[in-house]
Amino acid sequence: MDKNDDASQVNEVTKNPIKESNPESTPEKDPENLQEIMKKLEKEGEDKLAELKKTGNVNEDSLTNIMKNGEKEFIKKTGRRMTYGEMRQMYG
Repeated sequence: MDKNDDASQVNEVTKNPIKESNPESTPEKDPENLQEIMKKLEKEGEDKLAELKKTGNVNEDSLTNIMKNGEKEFIKKTGRRMTYGEMRQMYG
């Protein structure tokens, strides 16, 4: 692999270099891992919403921020944006 190949190995969303890893363990190749990531993010979103309800700060911006933060974490863990179906599955 030459330097030109290395330059093309950049995640288009995060602009971070793509790390070489075992392709068998990526979320795309391991649906169980992808489902675990989604369940974790869904739970975190539910917990944040419960906290917002306790403090009475539930509004459009706070709900949108929960989903945006979940999307950022999803991209960081999977290297891609979530699909519409994945977003609906996690956030309703």
